[in-house]
Amino acid sequence: MFLFFTFMCLGFLQLNGKENISQSNIYAVREYGAKGDGQTVDTKAIQAAIDKAAAEGGGIVLFTPGEYVSGSIILKDYVVLRFENGSILLGSLTISDYPEDLGVLKIGEPYVWRGPLIYAENARYIGIEGSGIIDGRGTRDNFPPFPRENHRPGLVRFKDCRFVTVKEVTMRNPACWTFHLRNCEDVIIRDIRLNSNSNRNNDGIDVDGGKRISIIGCNINSEDDAIVLKSFEREKVCDIVIADCILASTCSAIKIGTETVGDFENISISNCVIYGSRGINLFSVDGSDINNVTITNIAMRDTKAAIQLRLGARLRPYNLPKDQQFSQPGRLRNIRIAHVHAVIAQDHASTGVDNSQNFISGVPGHNIENIDLSDISIGFYGNGTAQQAKREIPEEIKAYPKIGMFGDLPAYGFYIRHVQNIRLYNIQFQLLNPDLRSAIVFDDVDGINIADCLLQNSNATAPPISLKNVKNYHNKE
Repeated sequence: MFLFFTFMCLGFLQLNGKENISQSNIYAVREYGAKGDGQTVDTKAIQAAIDKAAAEGGGIVLFTPGEYVSGSIILKDYVVLRFENGSILLGSLTISDYPEDLGVLKIGEPYVWRGPLIYAENARYIGIEGSGIIDGRGTRDNFPPFPRENHRPGLVRFKDCRFVTVKEVTMRNPACWTFHLRNCEDVIIRDIRLNSNSNRNNDGIDVDGGKRISIIGCNINSEDDAIVLKSFEREKVCDIVIADCILASTCSAIKIGTETVGDFENISISNCVIYGSRGINLFSVDGSDINNVTITNIAMRDTKAAIQLRLGARLRPYNLPKDQQFSQPGRLRNIRIAHVHAVIAQDHASTGVDNSQNFISGVPGHNIENIDLSDISIGFYGNGTAQQAKREIPEEIKAYPKIGMFGDLPAYGFYIRHVQNIRLYNIQFQLLNPDLRSAIVFDDVDGINIADCLLQNSNATAPPISLKNVKNYHNKE
């Protein structure tokens, strides 16, 4: 034990001694000419402070109270941006202040976006901290989303960076994505507040490739996905922790996809509160392998759908060379979802889990594998019809994965199709209104184990559990 403690102390000293940013090296942007008056464009002064700090081995670039207007700035090795309470970094409203050759994001036409307000590439030991605000002013009036998508700058984008820490700061009003990590490693994002409802494609945090990333204690309200893991290229996304977050979105609160070219593995999501969103979406549709995902202790309200898992064959090539493009679906396997509680509003269908859009669906010949659902309680609005219960569901093999992609489902609870080995334990469904559909429909499923489930049923002609093309079914009442 003594040897282990000594080793850990030596490691801490190495990381926080010679290689740590010196707290005594403070570079206040006002000392380099920044006005902070909300009118003067301070880009050159801010960049001068960053460059000076980097040239002298690193330090804190300090924003004292004021409103600093800026175009794109580049963060460099061993430099941390610190925003004091009362300081605001305002994105310039002049598009030419965001260079066309700096950090441009090309994800396929028409989505080719300008460089961001804050950019870093191949940087080490960088960060953003403090109780100030980063405001992109990216409203539709300032940066119209149509017809030219590339006339919108990002807010914060780090590419191929390592040892990144972002904490406590507020990010708001991006013109497109808010905080984009592209193929970064060893990242800590903690206690940030993020509001992105100013434009289209206003994702909260995008992890696009990357390893060893923690997203802890964040409060996110976004127009598009709140926290999303994706991969446009073959970079792997692995060893990810998302915990203790409060999330709202008009799209998905927590999502893998839809861009799924690289593989995803070893992901833990826990202790999150979700409201007004589509809940949890795990989608592999471009050939990736999603493996070993654990999701626990999730509370939801006013949610259109609680859980959606999809293995499909959209197979977009993005920017991959032809010899690297996939020709068949990937895999979605070894998923554990436990201790989820989703409630509905009592007053109006549109604010609850009213669409009954919870599905777990592969495609013919490519099953989702090894799913464990336990201790899950969901309330549903109900009012499903006998016609919906009999409806044949299209495969939609190449479709974009989203809520409503299959139309009305024959189950008010879970529609489960093309799955191998699934376990459901202590699942409880409640209905606010009568529903003429089964609670769960299994179709082309091999290996079902059900125990201690309480599934409300309001129609004697529709069984609580409907089976079609099922093998190895075990139900322990």
